Amino acid sequence: MTGALLIVGATGDVGQGIVRAAQTQGRKVVAAARSAEKLDRLFGPAQAGIWTCAGDVASEEGARTLWNAATALAGPVGSVVISVNAPNRTAPLPQWSGEDMRALLDANLLTHFNAAKVMLPLLPPHGMLIGIGGGAADFVFPGMVPVSIAQAGLRML
Repeated sequence: MTGALLIVGATGDVGQGIVRAAQTQGRKVVAAARSAEKLDRLFGPAQAGIWTCAGDVASEEGARTLWNAATALAGPVGSVVISVNAPNRTAPLPQWSGEDMRALLDANLLTHFNAAKVMLPLLPPHGMLIGIGGGAADFVFPGMVPVSIAQAGLRML
């Protein structure tokens, strides 16, 4: 693979693992997350092969800004991993409001949509974008029907 690997959601448990694995394999990594402080705490300012970039994919504009920052730091981006998932609450479906569901979809599905819409056309011909998520689409844990709905949408994306 050529170009840097942009990992969005790099400070989460899964994202951290992807950053470390890519670094171990000698990949150029741009670790991106919303919190510059957390990025610095986890990856430090001078780790070999890792650049950090604060930003988010809550909007198309944010995704575009993040892409531009990543390419300014590490050069061309050849692959993107989106590992963005918001914390989920557990409650029976009747206790969820439409606003609760909208917020869940914004945080867990719209973020991936924004990243894919903006970043896919910017990748090189053999580039790759991987969205991590969708595991709860196949089964429903008690009190997590809305999460399974969001995960099913993510899997379809």
